[in-house]
Amino acid sequence: MIIQCPACGLQAKLPDSKEGAKVRCSECERVYVAKPAGARAKTQKSNPAMPIMIGAGVLVLAIIIFAMTGDDKGRNVVITEVKPPEPAAKAYVDPTGWDSELSKATRRVHDLAFERAELDLQVALDLPSVWASQNSTAEAPVDPLDYESLSSGEQTEFISAVIAALVADSEDNLVGYWEPLDGRVIEQDDDYAIVEFELQPRDKSQAGMRGIHWRLVKSGNKWKVGGWERWISDAEAAANVRRVKKKTVKKALSDGSLVLESEARTLPHDPTISAELAARIDTLVAQLSDPNLPPRKLTPVREELLAIGKPATPILINELWNGYKEFEAAKAGGGETYDSEIKLTAMAKMLKEITGYSTTVALEAMGGTDERLESGIKQWYYWYDKKYKRFKGIDVEDEVDGLEAITDMSELTEKERREYEKAKREAARDN
Repeated sequence: MIIQCPACGLQAKLPDSKEGAKVRCSECERVYVAKPAGARAKTQKSNPAMPIMIGAGVLVLAIIIFAMTGDDKGRNVVITEVKPPEPAAKAYVDPTGWDSELSKATRRVHDLAFERAELDLQVALDLPSVWASQNSTAEAPVDPLDYESLSSGEQTEFISAVIAALVADSEDNLVGYWEPLDGRVIEQDDDYAIVEFELQPRDKSQAGMRGIHWRLVKSGNKWKVGGWERWISDAEAAANVRRVKKKTVKKALSDGSLVLESEARTLPHDPTISAELAARIDTLVAQLSDPNLPPRKLTPVREELLAIGKPATPILINELWNGYKEFEAAKAGGGETYDSEIKLTAMAKMLKEITGYSTTVALEAMGGTDERLESGIKQWYYWYDKKYKRFKGIDVEDEVDGLEAITDMSELTEKERREYEKAKREAARDN
């Protein structure tokens, strides 16, 4: 079979079996499909330049034949078959890793919340599943189908509350305030998955880390968010231990009392409780702080907080510290301290009723001093740092006013232990 380059007209001889293969012209490097020269000529019969091209082709063919069969000094024409390139292999993506479909879908929710893209955020949620997740307990699970039994007004109110919580500019908001640093899919079946992320603050000037578990559900062909909850990674737990050790101090008061204190700061809600319970605790603590709340309304507030128990204590401690700051500001400005005294007394009493624990919180009218008052509040922060996680109910302990903060004697040196026992004896004599 004689073939001819469509670019430069160079002809070459190939076996008939190569018809249809791609070849490269040795003269001009043009790649073309090998077809008999006669067949190509037929398709171009109407070309007016064809006679000239045919004549030139005959001449070239004669040259090629001479080069291939004649003078040994002539060059051989080499025709190489061009093979099509193999398709590039797709990059492997770990189906449980950072770039997996599920991880990307969940990371997008963090971005939407940060950007306050509320409509897109609502579309990313499977609202019946979110509602069931936030209203279920281990003892009483809620079916997502029950969401449809809500009135349109109740559904609208629920959606607004969820979106507001996701976009809130607050450290307690695990979604909009924090961004994923690392993550993975830890569980998946056909229509359910769990993705866990370690988080860092969006504001890089802020320190700290958090963890979150996302629950996703398959809705049609798309994965949507069905719920989320606080997760504490090993790295965060270790960082918390280091932070607590750094904050905790042993302190001797001017009256000889030896106490353990921690840094006062805003404590978060218990990560294991629902958003609804957290909001309810905030409401109850605010009511407890109200000096104008009549006793008939105050009593059910106290009873409900006592029933909630442990999860209410961080917010009560926060309000105790806020009351102290208000009290000191009022004193410094020569103003009325009555409201702040009511708040301090109410918070301290409620904390003691829930935990059975007592510190040196006492107003001057109750025999306290400014030093013992501030220290007593910081002793509550020590209780939170050291005892909160393990607290399951009231543990009756021997109490001596001003000294209850030291319950773990292993924290003390031998000298401190002797000073502590001496202070206990003196306090007993004074009583």
